[in-house]
Order: sequence, then C-alpha cells, then structure tokens
Amino acid sequence: MMLTACATSTPPLPQVEAWLASGAPAPPSQRSCPFVADVDLASIESAQRTPERIAQREQTLRYMQAAVDEIVIPASSPYRPEADANVVMRAVSPPGGGHSNTMWSVVWRDGAGVWWFWKQNRTTDAPPPPPPPGTPENSAYFEMFPNGIPSDDIRWPPETGRLQADLATALEATLNNPCRAWEPDIWPGDTPLTRGSRVTPPPPPQDSSSTYVELREGGRVRFIAGVHYRDSLQDLLVSIAAHPR
Repeated sequence: MMLTACATSTPPLPQVEAWLASGAPAPPSQRSCPFVADVDLASIESAQRTPERIAQREQTLRYMQAAVDEIVIPASSPYRPEADANVVMRAVSPPGGGHSNTMWSVVWRDGAGVWWFWKQNRTTDAPPPPPPPGTPENSAYFEMFPNGIPSDDIRWPPETGRLQADLATALEATLNNPCRAWEPDIWPGDTPLTRGSRVTPPPPPQDSSSTYVELREGGRVRFIAGVHYRDSLQDLLVSIAAHPR
C-alpha cells in the first residue's frame, strides 16, 4: 500500500519493478528517501523512452559491456571471484580528465560475506626493458615473452586483497538500503526536481570520462552510474567499485 500510494509514475518505475522482482521488500516512500525525495523520477524515466535516448543508451551499454569484458584477472592472482560470490562489481575507468591511464577494478563479496578487491592501473608508460643481451636472464625472458613485451600482470602489477573494513561496511549499508530501489540505474546529466526546476550540473573537467559499473547481485546484472554532483547511493557504489583499497 505504501509503495502504491507513493509511486511517482503509472505504470510503476522500472527500477522499482526490478527491485521487487528480485525478491527485495517494498521500499519506503520516495519522500522518505533523502537522495530522491525531491527528484522527478517519472520525468527521468519518460525522457529515457525517446528513440534518441534509447539508441544512445544501447550504444553506451554495448561499449561498457565490451570494456568490462576485457578485464582479466591473471592466473598469478591469489584472489578472484569464485562461484559462490553473491555480489560482483566490475569497473573500467577510461582515460580522460587529464589522465591517460585506464583503471580496471573488480570488487566482490564471497559466500562467507567477506569483501575482496582486485585492481590494475594500466598506464601508457613503455614496458620495462628486458634484461641485458647475452645474459641467462635475457634468454629466459624471451622464452617467456617472444615478442619482448611482458605479460600484463608484470607490466602493470595489480593490487588485490581484502577490502578495507570502512569500505566493506559502507558497501553493506548501501546495498541493504531499501531507498536504493528508487534510483535509476543511470542518472541523467541533469536532474529534474519535483518543484519543476532542474539541477544544472557544473561543467565537467576538460576531456572528462565517466565510470560505469557492472553490478551483479545474485542473478540480477546491470550497469550503474552515479550523479557525481549531488549525493546518491548509486554514486557511492560506483566510487568504491572504481577505487577499492
């Protein structure tokens, strides 16, 4: 009854429908959720239904799916998501905003409820030179790497391990926050408010780029992106997934 009375559109918002279909309990009213209380969620959803927005969204999601599918945790890594991982977040932070490196990161919760991470800073620096010619090390090096370029885990040593306790706590609190049901998967560039105005975002840094996160919770898989210029639960998930430690 609470959800029906407080929904902002008819039919119900697709993100709320997906939330309920996943088996999660009905969220509290939109008005009681501080990050979306003043947001015109129906307008956001309506704007996404135009042919131009649909085509743009599909193109973006195809690009991001291809990007996260390139992530490979090497066999040398002591940690990786196993079959019992019930939450997995994969993020690619592309070049832009004054930096030329690409960040790969994976954050997951295992079957015992422990949070882990793996990340790799893929810089544009030249790979390290091989050992001096004529040495046994040089011969062994070219046996391993015939083209003279070391494997990715040697060229860009990844970081991995247990996620810091404060970040793990923040993730648990955010994932369990029922107000998350109201947030769109991908927040728009500007946010319409129920008062009739819009939140105009500040100009982005020159050559900036956005980070999208593939979020898998059980059998539900989707891409999410935060607002960046105002608080949201989605933005916190994206931030931790992109910059784990």
